[in-house]
Amino acid sequence: MKLIKLYSDTCGPCKVLENNLKKSKIEYDSINITSKEGEELIEKYDIKAIPTLLVIDDNGLVSKRTGILTVEGIKAFVNETN
Repeated sequence: MKLIKLYSDTCGPCKVLENNLKKSKIEYDSINITSKEGEELIEKYDIKAIPTLLVIDDNGLVSKRTGILTVEGIKAFVNETN
């Protein structure tokens, strides 16, 4: 499974989520929504707002959450998808 954060450089909540992800010490990838890959993910998974966390496995989307999550919330989100 892979955790992906979709973000924008100008998004304040994205920066808060980034700090919380770093504190959680969970491995993740960050993808800017303005990149080609970001645009593809937005369309593929019907993303309406950022920041959004995606959990993806070999079969596709497992779960997604939008908005700021606390460190504990991030850990709970990742644990419920395992």
